[in-house]
Amino acid sequence: MKSSFAYFKNKIKKTVILVVVMYVSVAFSGCIYEFDFDNDAGDFSYRNEIVTSQNDIFSEESSQSITTEVPQLPAISDKGDKNVSFTWEYNDEEWTYSLDIPYESYDYYKQMDRASLVNSYSYFVTDTYDDEWVGGIADTFFEEGQNYGYTDYDIICLMITFVQSLEYVSDIIGTGYDEYPKFPLETLYDEGGDCEDSSILLSSLIRETGYGTVMVMFDDHMGVGIQGAEDMEGYYFEDNGIRYYYVETTTSGWGIGEMPEELIDKEAELLYLD
Repeated sequence: MKSSFAYFKNKIKKTVILVVVMYVSVAFSGCIYEFDFDNDAGDFSYRNEIVTSQNDIFSEESSQSITTEVPQLPAISDKGDKNVSFTWEYNDEEWTYSLDIPYESYDYYKQMDRASLVNSYSYFVTDTYDDEWVGGIADTFFEEGQNYGYTDYDIICLMITFVQSLEYVSDIIGTGYDEYPKFPLETLYDEGGDCEDSSILLSSLIRETGYGTVMVMFDDHMGVGIQGAEDMEGYYFEDNGIRYYYVETTTSGWGIGEMPEELIDKEAELLYLD
């Protein structure tokens, strides 16, 4: 997988920041980072670092690159990589992210039987096959944001706005099935999906960063919850003294802790991603 991340300021392209080259393996190994929850923090805690502000602005620094190589999947078709490119806005700036996804990796997931998985949404996040692949994308966002002075809070919001910018496509239109949850790679390859697809993708990315996250399942909708401090504002679900602030994934413009009015009084189930 080859990916690139570019930042546009005032609609003028400044520089391509990171280039990540990754070959997807048959059996990935991954890890889940420990995260801390601090009741006195004004924001999230990330890898033992408390983040309390989001007033940093981007500075223009030199580009850098990272390269990770793991064994390639065996070819199962003569179809090549698909290049996908996404453009969205965050903090009044335009961003673009593009990557090449091997067809054989996409097809690996397409061959999986959904009948046994349709009621196990957490598996689409916790499946270890794509941990290194998803982790590489999450690391790219964090490294890029840190290079330009963004706080962790801003970088998480950058991820959120990225996922929110994907096209909403219902299962019946996109796949021909009434219910067809997608793995993160499938959603990016298809360049869109429905609410569970975008929630699976965002949960996977946040999980790889080390923040506590859950999926929030309503009777007819799905979103994401991200662990936050008690003095954060917004709508949240609390379990065992931990607050998970709601994140809407299907429409742009929703911030952390903001919830569509029609969902406010609805019951929801938290799907844990251990």
